[in-house]
Amino acid sequence: MNLKTRLLSFTKHLGSTTAESPTTRNQRYSFQFEKLEDRNMLSGDSVLIQAHGDFVEGTPQEVIERIESLVYEGPLTPPGWNPDHTNDPLTVILDFNDPGQPNTTDIFGNVVADFDVTIYGFAASQYNTVTQSILDKVQNEHYLGILTDDIFPQSPIPAGQELAIEFEIGDFGTPPANGSNNYYYIQIGDYISGGCGGALGCAGINSIRSAGGNPGIVGRMIGSTFSDVIRTIGGLNPPNALSSGNLFFTTNAVAGTTSHEIGHGLSLNHLAKNGSVTPTGLPPIMGTGAIDLPNQDRIQNREFALSGVNPQIGGQQQFHLQQLVGAIGLHSTEPSLAEILDNGDPGFSLAGPGVWNNFTNGGFQNDINWTEAGDGDTATWSFTVDPGDYQVSATWFNHPTLATDSPFEIFDGATSLGVFNVDQTVAPSQFNDAGATWDDLASSVTISSGTLTVVLDDGASGRVAADAIRIEPVDPFAPQVIDNGDAGYAAVSGGGVWNTFGAGFQGDIDWTEPGDGDTASWTFSVNPGADFQVSATWFAHPTLATDSPFEIFDGAVSLGTFNVDQTSSPSQFSEGGVFWDDLAASVTISSGTLVVELSDIAAGRVGADAIRVQEIAPPDLDGFVANVNGPNQGIVDSAFATFEDRFSFEPNIQVPASVTSAPVTPQVVNENSSVEPVVTNGQRTRMTFTPVEVRNVTESPSEPIETSLNVPINVGEE
Repeated sequence: MNLKTRLLSFTKHLGSTTAESPTTRNQRYSFQFEKLEDRNMLSGDSVLIQAHGDFVEGTPQEVIERIESLVYEGPLTPPGWNPDHTNDPLTVILDFNDPGQPNTTDIFGNVVADFDVTIYGFAASQYNTVTQSILDKVQNEHYLGILTDDIFPQSPIPAGQELAIEFEIGDFGTPPANGSNNYYYIQIGDYISGGCGGALGCAGINSIRSAGGNPGIVGRMIGSTFSDVIRTIGGLNPPNALSSGNLFFTTNAVAGTTSHEIGHGLSLNHLAKNGSVTPTGLPPIMGTGAIDLPNQDRIQNREFALSGVNPQIGGQQQFHLQQLVGAIGLHSTEPSLAEILDNGDPGFSLAGPGVWNNFTNGGFQNDINWTEAGDGDTATWSFTVDPGDYQVSATWFNHPTLATDSPFEIFDGATSLGVFNVDQTVAPSQFNDAGATWDDLASSVTISSGTLTVVLDDGASGRVAADAIRIEPVDPFAPQVIDNGDAGYAAVSGGGVWNTFGAGFQGDIDWTEPGDGDTASWTFSVNPGADFQVSATWFAHPTLATDSPFEIFDGAVSLGTFNVDQTSSPSQFSEGGVFWDDLAASVTISSGTLVVELSDIAAGRVGADAIRVQEIAPPDLDGFVANVNGPNQGIVDSAFATFEDRFSFEPNIQVPASVTSAPVTPQVVNENSSVEPVVTNGQRTRMTFTPVEVRNVTESPSEPIETSLNVPINVGEE
């Protein structure tokens, strides 16, 4: 099978020639690739690479030679990409006023000082974590996460495209790192003075682009987000949402206002929440408390509206998605590795003696099917896939008449991999994609047959709803997370009572009083023989124990107990909108089953929230050794950064006859001439070095053999 990779740029570097050997040059090549498709490829199989808009296909060596023969005229632009995006993209720089940075001023004269994360309950050392989370929300969810017309038919953005805008964190006066000459700033920090005092933020209408795309003055500070004012927002549930170090709430509050003000800069006016139409029903980003947006919405996810009205300007109709397209423009995107089957799509079917009804006012793409319990009705989603491991997730429109135990069964061909019950009275909440929120049915299942099928039947305590199923190939080193309430979690009473509190990962945490023999456990199926990082998150509270005991098991064998102070918040790293602390940086699991158990034998109450485990990848090796006795073939075996698909090819190492009279061991040396770690011939390694010269290790390192390695190309996606 082919491995598809798009060549984005190719550069050949030639060293000086010598009079004695005018054709001998020290050649180096630089390639930049974009992965299109992963496939397992064996030595000698064909490679398919896109260059100058055309695909070059052949063996690795043939492709190398073909690329070498291309006339290089600058960066190779993939077909369909907007030149404005590749060469001079519209860029908005988020200027978080760093501690110690001089105060900055926007076009209205508003002055801001430091963006102080400690007022939100974070440690000063978590500054970068908070700012990066805000950037990710603004860029990847608010602006680049807008649904396309294949998912939300009313969207003005076609499938395979997105808004042609980029965002960076930077400082006023410093051009963006992407090299664009088309950039603007917004400042984020504590309000000091200026005409917008008391507001959460402000910005100039059309200061970046007009609705028709006419640019504002480049390089200006177009507006402000006042982080200290946002911190004082009242009427929130929980009341300490913006003072407890909650990354989800803080990110939504600050990013929501920042995206709102940038929206003004892109020609958008306010609109009322009431009557607005958004792709997934979330509150509108351009909503305002001056009309009808409640403060509670500010700490939740929001999105730009398709339509709405602005009572502040006579009830004028607003069409914000279309307006953003007109102001910014579009560029092409890579398709996701995830595949989604909605009810009604090819691959979805309904069966049974009962009646499947259609509800068109909610759910993914605004429709779901539902049926009464107990008639033997089924809904089936069938995917054709490559054999491998897959994450399987579901979304639905929650309703109190739906079952708390809707049974989804996953099949590998005709073999059942288990039944996963879902409470459809509660909305899914684990992650967002394609404009919907999803919960995992299974974080990873192995499919051998090439067919992955999900079947929902009506053998439940209430009505069952069939909406969309999402599958995605699993990165073997991606973390697994089990939250309280997920499959794999169990809370067992030893005499006490497990209670649930509305805070923590995904908005809930279980807790129990000490000393009753109660336990909570999280059970993971993992790769046997591998090493794993094991981490926990929790909602800190003064009534919880300072020595909550988490015990890690390899199957039934205890690997040790790790006590946690749950009166303090975890802080080591952030992921999924919360912070985590390691229980163990590395444990080896031989059995294939990793279990974490929390007992209530502690000095106070214990809290059971989410556990995260991640397989620790083996160290990267960036070179190879081949035994050379005359012309010889050295084998390099490359692994991707995110998948275990591997291939090998045999670059022809041409060694001058003067050094082949006896066996020598050449080493690949990288572009800055430092020797890479040695890998034995044929051993698997990640190929991250650039094509370089070959040195004879028996000679002086300062006297390289003047020959070349025939371009081992790096197709890893780091």
